Amino acid sequence: MLRYRWLRPIRGGSDGSVDSGTATLRQFLQSSPGEALCDACLAFALEISLEQAQALTDALSKQSLAFPRAAQACASCRRQMFTIGYARRTAAKS
Repeated sequence: MLRYRWLRPIRGGSDGSVDSGTATLRQFLQSSPGEALCDACLAFALEISLEQAQALTDALSKQSLAFPRAAQACASCRRQMFTIGYARRTAAKS
């Protein structure tokens, strides 16, 4: 699997809540603006289940326009699927 050097496992929120998980996901995505990742690669990087990653990406994309979900190639695995990333330009507008 092709991985960028910045895609390394990090731990999610300590209490396991959606709020702490979205904060961790937000910080992770902001560390590489413009690089969109699929839920599977995020689950691997955050060391959480795929279902947890899907719930977090859905919640974060609804919280802020700066984290859009779109059908495109994942920056890590290169598969064409729904991804989420940090859009710095959108963040400045919201």
